[in-house]
Amino acid sequence: MAFIALDHYFIVMKGLCSLILLLICIIPASLIHAQDSQESFDKHALVFSVGFGGSGYNINENYSASSKPGRIFSTNFGTSSATYPVSVEYALFKWLGIGVTGQFDSYYLKKDSISNFQPTAKGLELGLLFNLHLIRTRHVDFLAGASIGNSNFTENTDPNSDQLNGNCPWVNLNATLRYYFGRIGLYGSLGYQTMNYTSLTSNNSSLNKVLQYIPTSWAAKSESITFGLQLRL
Repeated sequence: MAFIALDHYFIVMKGLCSLILLLICIIPASLIHAQDSQESFDKHALVFSVGFGGSGYNINENYSASSKPGRIFSTNFGTSSATYPVSVEYALFKWLGIGVTGQFDSYYLKKDSISNFQPTAKGLELGLLFNLHLIRTRHVDFLAGASIGNSNFTENTDPNSDQLNGNCPWVNLNATLRYYFGRIGLYGSLGYQTMNYTSLTSNNSSLNKVLQYIPTSWAAKSESITFGLQLRL
């Protein structure tokens, strides 16, 4: 069974692919411009980045209990995840960049106290990015940015391959410091992001017979820190 809402997924992917093709078309102009640039980010620059880091989450979860059907309960807890972001950014102006970004998350979850099963959860975010480049020198680029897109969440809940899945809007705000050694550089970034999966679904209609409780919604706010590499063309 497919767990991603395919119609929504294809709309997002179509938009991202269109933007990627647009960015590919402007690479030649970026290559010519980069040879004479005296700033770390200037008009027509193209920046590819890849990174790794971690996020700490504050989660509000609504759930139904198998022992009390028809009732909805709420709980708050914290968790963390390993985070792997990638992005492509194009400079519309020397102070403004737009692009596309993706992020993979691997969550750390506690074992189920009843079955002793270790659940796993993954997240995937795809979206558009907008960056304001506030400080630009030959080696330093300090920016404030926002990413807006879609988040997909999948949790493996028990040994029987039962899964919970959800899609929701994703917003990520960040402050990033880039340092360049020529065209290649390093970056560090602090971020704040929100996701609110209002309707989690399952691939097993009998899941409430297996679990102690069934999550129905999952609202998360997190702070993150990431480090990585970038290449400017």
